[in-house]
Amino acid sequence: MGVIGAASCSAEDLAVQARVETKTPSAMEWNEPKWSYRPRVKAELSAILNLKMWLRVLVVVVLLTILLAYAVNRALPRLVEFNWVRGLILSCLALVAMLGMQLGILWFVPPVIRITAKGISRQATSLHWRLRSEIRSIYIDTRSPIQPLICVESYKRSFIAGVGPTIEPACLISFLKQTFPEILVEERK
Repeated sequence: MGVIGAASCSAEDLAVQARVETKTPSAMEWNEPKWSYRPRVKAELSAILNLKMWLRVLVVVVLLTILLAYAVNRALPRLVEFNWVRGLILSCLALVAMLGMQLGILWFVPPVIRITAKGISRQATSLHWRLRSEIRSIYIDTRSPIQPLICVESYKRSFIAGVGPTIEPACLISFLKQTFPEILVEERK
C-alpha cells in the first residue's frame, strides 16, 4: 500500500484501508503491532507466572493427593491398581501444557483493533468494547511516526493501542471524524 499524503484522504483511500464487512459496511480494523501489545502481555504474564505461588500450589496438590490416596486405599483396599503418582504427574503435565498453549496464544496472536459505528473494540482472547456512548475523546499520537498510537478516553476505562503499519494516521483521523462526528478526534504531534 502506498504512502498517502497527510494533507487529505479521499473516500477511495479510506475504502482501500477500511476492511468492508457485510454486517458493518463502515469498519476499519488492523492487527495491533508487536511493539504495542507485547509489553502489556509481558506485564500481565509476570503477575500470573509467580514461581513462589505455583510452588505453593504444587505442594498443596501433592499433599491433598497423598491424603486422598491414603483415604481411598483405606476405604477401598482392593483398588490398589490405580497409580496415584502417575495420575498426579499426568495432571501436572496437562496443567503445564494448557498454560503453555494459553501463553503462546497471548504472545504470538496479536489483538485485532476494530472501529465501527458501534464503537472501538480490541479482541485478543476476549472482546473489549468502548461503546460510542462511553467515548469522550480519541486522539492519534504521532510523536513517533514509526509507532503511532490510538488513545481512546472513555468514561469507564481508557485504552491505548498501536496503529498498524498499513493504516495511515491521517486517514485514520479522517475515518474517525466521519464515524464519530460528535466526539473530539485530534492528532497529537
